[in-house]
Amino acid sequence: MDQSSALALCPAVGVSGIEKLRSYLRSIPRDHMGNRVYPDDDPDREPDWMWASDLYCSIVGEERDRIRTRRQFDAAVDACRVRIEGKPEIKLAASPAPPEAARQFVKWIRDTGRCDTYSNEGLSALYAEHCAALRIAPASEAHMRKHMTDFAGAFKSMQDEKGRRGAKRHRPTKWTITPSLATVMQQRQQRLKLAA
Repeated sequence: MDQSSALALCPAVGVSGIEKLRSYLRSIPRDHMGNRVYPDDDPDREPDWMWASDLYCSIVGEERDRIRTRRQFDAAVDACRVRIEGKPEIKLAASPAPPEAARQFVKWIRDTGRCDTYSNEGLSALYAEHCAALRIAPASEAHMRKHMTDFAGAFKSMQDEKGRRGAKRHRPTKWTITPSLATVMQQRQQRLKLAA
């Protein structure tokens, strides 16, 4: 039922018009929870049955539906889930294989401009941030780190602080990620242009 046919069923039609409208509203497909189905093609479009629902509500004196689109419906469902469960549901993509995880991580560090030297703890925190930003499940860090040094500009070395912890020498691992060669060449060309 579209807007024009819904408006044709006005209160002047009487009880039979209200019954037609009520039977039309009952015929609207519903999901497994009994909610009317919103169109999936455009999340911001009001469904065709909304006009009939608004007209019925104005005839019988009820409040109009506040949820008008698929996007609003999904937001309301998410808000209810948060109230019930106490936390939002975040769907994570499957973790990639360790070589791919290492490639994505090194690329993300470079793309976000975080090329630097990191301790093991710092790299773990950065990897957790990377996984949260991309919404992917983390791969095994031990396996992923083995493949990080396969990429140019990613180095693993021992940091010799000449310090001791008790009777044992303390030499923590440090990870250095440098900008890619293409980025270095672009920066060099920009410096040459500025100098000229």
